[in-house]
Amino acid sequence: MLLQYCYRIVASNGSNMLVLIVLCQLMLLLPPSAAVIAEKADNHYSSASGGYESMVAKCDSYDHSSCVYNQTKCNGTEYCDLHKYKELYRCFALWGNTTEGKVEVILKGCIYSDQTCISKGECVTHKMEMETSHFYCCCYEDNCNREFSWQPLVEDPGPKPTDSDNGVGLMVMGTLGTLSIFVVVIALVFYCYRRNKMPPYFRPLPGGGGGCGGGVANGSSGTSNNLSSGTGTSTAPADSSASHQQSGGGHTTTTPCGGTVTHHLPVQLVEVKAKGRFGALWLAICAGEQVAVKIFPASDYNSWDIEKEVYGLPQFRHRNILEFIGVEKHGENILVEYWLISSYHYRGSLSDYLKSNVVSWADVCRIAHTMAEGLCFLHEELPASKSEAAKPVIAHRDFKSKNVLLKADLTACIADFGLAIVFYQGQPPGDTHGQVGTRRYMAPEVLEGAISFQSDAFLRIDMYACGLVLWELLSRCTAQGGPVPDYKLPFEEEVGCHPTLDDIQECVVVQKCRPAIKKHWLKHPGLEVLAATMEECWDHDSEARLTAACVVERLSAHNLQPSLSQQSNTANTTTTSTTTTTNNTTTT
Repeated sequence: MLLQYCYRIVASNGSNMLVLIVLCQLMLLLPPSAAVIAEKADNHYSSASGGYESMVAKCDSYDHSSCVYNQTKCNGTEYCDLHKYKELYRCFALWGNTTEGKVEVILKGCIYSDQTCISKGECVTHKMEMETSHFYCCCYEDNCNREFSWQPLVEDPGPKPTDSDNGVGLMVMGTLGTLSIFVVVIALVFYCYRRNKMPPYFRPLPGGGGGCGGGVANGSSGTSNNLSSGTGTSTAPADSSASHQQSGGGHTTTTPCGGTVTHHLPVQLVEVKAKGRFGALWLAICAGEQVAVKIFPASDYNSWDIEKEVYGLPQFRHRNILEFIGVEKHGENILVEYWLISSYHYRGSLSDYLKSNVVSWADVCRIAHTMAEGLCFLHEELPASKSEAAKPVIAHRDFKSKNVLLKADLTACIADFGLAIVFYQGQPPGDTHGQVGTRRYMAPEVLEGAISFQSDAFLRIDMYACGLVLWELLSRCTAQGGPVPDYKLPFEEEVGCHPTLDDIQECVVVQKCRPAIKKHWLKHPGLEVLAATMEECWDHDSEARLTAACVVERLSAHNLQPSLSQQSNTANTTTTSTTTTTNNTTTT
């Protein structure tokens, strides 16, 4: 019968597809057995010679689609031919609600074999078709579909709990509460144990000044960062509980956000500052303060692991070492990323700064002296204290101007220890490759592959690179008595911007070239001392090179250490640049 309705509607109004869809959905509601019986009834109806007596029943009839064209023929009474299947006769109604909340009848009439009818004389439904937002009901008395209604079912709240049930519930809640308290206590004990035993690189960040792990900037009281001390040695300043900002622009150098291995720090990535083969360097926000996040891909896990080891060494805190905050692992499998979180310095690296700025003599003294102090701290061994073990000797192995960062007051701090090697007392250095680093900063013995795998040999390689960085700094000084040339990398005039390893070997090893020292530089007494110092640092004979402690002592002895409270006299404004370096591995 429903099929007959579908055919009739399509024939009368082929565009009214909504009603057709509704009727087809109603047909699908019929169980398969009822559909077969209905089909048999149609067959009996179409066969007059079947011998069955025809019986008639009536239902209210309405067709919304017909009312659109003819108001007089859209409703009335439908007489249903039943044959002998009287028990299959049903009346149905289909309606919905308009947007104004009014009831809108769609279809009324006869339907066969709908076993979902729940009422004999009333057309009532308890549910709504969710896909079409329509209501459907059926009943089995003449014209019982004249009135129809929707009566949603009310869930039975069930029997009320008895006193015995309440007692059982209280007992269960009490048991669970006691167990929860026990679990929390055990977790706290375990947390405290792990906190005391965990490696230092997961400890909460102590407060400190200068943005590089302790010390107080700008001549403040406490551990001074003033270069006029003239001691020539670097010691690790004590931790400070105070958290403050650098001078200059209010850029934060320390952060209270700290964490443990059990959870990630509340770090929000803001902006990519640099990209390279090592991954990406992000400016991020942690606890409302700026931090730097260096993200290593899975392929560069070793560099991340080495930096984590170095920052986790005992007593590894110094005002001229980049301040470490934490390490994290994000993701799994091929999507894994390794994060290293450190303090953020908006001036960026020394190389980036010199590209955009010239430096005064006071700036040169400040940068050179603090850079040498940081390198001296790396190279020296500190004895064990009451609370910490001894600090071993560390060789950087990729020392260059890109790995020297400038703080707001133009003091330097050393970063990027992905190629560093740690010399534990009484232990061999382990399996390490000698020819690593950046090509143009490689010492002659590295280029020749003739390295003695002793700690002193690796420290002399760092000092060769230190001499080249001092040349970069001096070449942009306004006190040189002549026009300040554009910034150039070491050996850029000799071998260009992208030399091969053979080019560097020919220049440094065979021809024994070094960056040119202009004659007018030597007219300034301070520049003359600095020029002599860098020449002794890059001596072809590695054993004749100065140590980092000697460089600090020489700069102090010649009064090349103006007070940090002295204002910088740079000629140009600072441009924002990255805070850490490009990749640790061999680059041009």
